[in-house]
Order: sequence, then C-alpha cells, then structure tokens
Amino acid sequence: MSEASILRWFRDSAYGELVRDVYWLFPTLEILHFLALCALFGALLFMDLRVLGFNKAVPLSLTIRFVPVALTAFALALVTGLGFFCSAPLDYWPNPSFRLKVLLILVAGANALWFELSARRTMRTLPPGAEMSHAARWSAGLSLTLWTTIIVLGRVLPYTGPSQ
Repeated sequence: MSEASILRWFRDSAYGELVRDVYWLFPTLEILHFLALCALFGALLFMDLRVLGFNKAVPLSLTIRFVPVALTAFALALVTGLGFFCSAPLDYWPNPSFRLKVLLILVAGANALWFELSARRTMRTLPPGAEMSHAARWSAGLSLTLWTTIIVLGRVLPYTGPSQ
C-alpha cells in the first residue's frame, strides 16, 4: 500500500466526506479542538508545574486528579484533529509542520506513558511540599515544552508547507 493510497483512504473515509460536505462541521471542529487544547494544556500546566516544584503547598496526590481531564481533552483534540486531516490529507501530509507536529505528539505520548508507569505511583505517597525525582521533573519540563511546540506548530500550519 503506497503513501498516496493511504492518504486517499483517509480522504475518502466517511469522516473525511462528512467534514467536507457539512459546511458547519469544520468550524465546529475548530472550536472543539481549541477548547480541548485549552483543557489539555491547563491540566498539564497544573500537573507539570507542580511536579517541577512550583506551588509546593498543593499535594502531589491532588494533581493526579487532573489526569482524566487531560486524557479526555486529548481524546477530543485527537478526534477533532483527525477530522481536519481526513478533510484534506493530501494538503496536510506534505506540510513539514504537520509531520513534525505528529512526531512530537508521539514523543509526548511516550513521555506521558513513561511518567505514568514510573513516576505517578510515587506521587500518591509523597507528603505535601515534597519534590519529585530529577527524572520526573525532566519529564514534566519536556511535557510542557512538547505541548507548547505542538500547539504553535498547529497554529502555523496554514502558513507553512511545500507550496509556501
């Protein structure tokens, strides 16, 4: 299966046709995508800044409560973003900003998985004011850097690409 045939499969999918054919759907997806990214980044900001050592009065165990918010927001951002892609995959895929954004989302996912499997258990047991390990703090800083970059790349997509 070639790259072009995979891109055409996305374009010809029911989701791609729906987003192209229903005139109000693309702007609705944009609104939902923006709200999802706000919720995702807000939850990550709260959690990651605390892991980095800011606002030590907040117990680390409290920040764990924002994980479902972040996961739900990410799922919504993924579904809405997939709608954009399916509407015009032949325009998105050649764009280097889009490809970098996809790569960084995968790296952010791997970082989140590492944090979940290694550092989150520790968060439940640490007392208020405690600090996380250097590795956990590095992961939190990486998370904020990755998601800031991902959001910026999404914003510059219309202004970059092979034809620009």
